[in-house]
Amino acid sequence: MLLFAFVALFMAWPAIHRALNVRHHFNPWKMGGWAMYTTAVPQMSADTTDLQGRRLPWREPDEYNQLMFDYMLQMKDGGALLNPLPILELFAQQYAGEIDGVRLVLTRNWLNGRTGYFEERPMATYEVHIDAEGRVIWSGRTQ
Repeated sequence: MLLFAFVALFMAWPAIHRALNVRHHFNPWKMGGWAMYTTAVPQMSADTTDLQGRRLPWREPDEYNQLMFDYMLQMKDGGALLNPLPILELFAQQYAGEIDGVRLVLTRNWLNGRTGYFEERPMATYEVHIDAEGRVIWSGRTQ
């Protein structure tokens, strides 16, 4: 019976892994991914703006760069299940009194099966809304 369960899981894993990759952007190269031989290593980027779409630089770039670098490394493997809101809340507090919130758009390259070219697509959008003192009013994933 145990052998049957193992064989059934082994046979179902490619479909499960594919679903995790498509829905939650798991890295196809990790966790026994069967698509690793036909998929490029995912490249990701993050764009931080205020709620009106104006780009915002981190005022202490070394700290933010290290936090985002660590997050992006984890997300490259773990997909969109990881939560960047603690980093984004720190970011928003640097602009307390100047803006009403911050938006983070994470993008990843995808192979367009129709054209055969890579294109960048958004995979998740997060927002943090703050008051004038920098306290978080609302934060969450919006896409």
